[in-house]
Amino acid sequence: MVLLQAVPPRPDITTPRVPPTMEDRATPHQGLDTIDILLVRNNGRATGEAFVVLVHPAEMEGAMRKHKAYMGSRYIEVLEARKPDYYNAVCSTFGGGGGGYGGHHGGGGGFRGRSRSRSPPPGSERPAPPPTTIVKLRGLPFSASVDDIAAFFADPTIGLLAPNPEKVTIAVAADGRPNGMGFVEFESPEAAAAAQTKHRQMMGTRYVEIFASSAEERARYVPL
Repeated sequence: MVLLQAVPPRPDITTPRVPPTMEDRATPHQGLDTIDILLVRNNGRATGEAFVVLVHPAEMEGAMRKHKAYMGSRYIEVLEARKPDYYNAVCSTFGGGGGGYGGHHGGGGGFRGRSRSRSPPPGSERPAPPPTTIVKLRGLPFSASVDDIAAFFADPTIGLLAPNPEKVTIAVAADGRPNGMGFVEFESPEAAAAAQTKHRQMMGTRYVEIFASSAEERARYVPL
């Protein structure tokens, strides 16, 4: 299973699945056989992440060769994914509880998105997530340091002070190099909310995407 990051948004997509062009790129050209492709959404909004569940573990090498290959005008980062992260993404995307994935293909990972793509009945919407002091950054320049990231958030126009660099963490890929993702912990939920207003602002030559996060998500990408 692999996780794709920086997937281009597709506002015309009505079901939360990766557009066929992604399967066309992954399967015919690389000979990969997929069980499921899940375009992740959070509160109905595409996050730019997608999970691809492969039929055979041996196909991981072929999938990883797509790392930094272009989809349209953006390159896609391909990382090895874990089943718990995929299951959490299923719940985030479809708003459902446990169960429903794994039964079709045995052993997990066989969830088919279209079977759960119906809108939830009135009154069953998930409650709003609790306030958080942590944000996730995606699209960071690979050369960015913790001090660069802290300085990015020093913005008096929105009353935001630079966070403590010790509260900035940069995620790395399996080879130990930065993968373009990071996390910042602020002093208060209000400061974290203000930080999210800098979503898609430029850091150097790249725009940075900013999302509410949690200590649990940070620990999955940046083990302490």
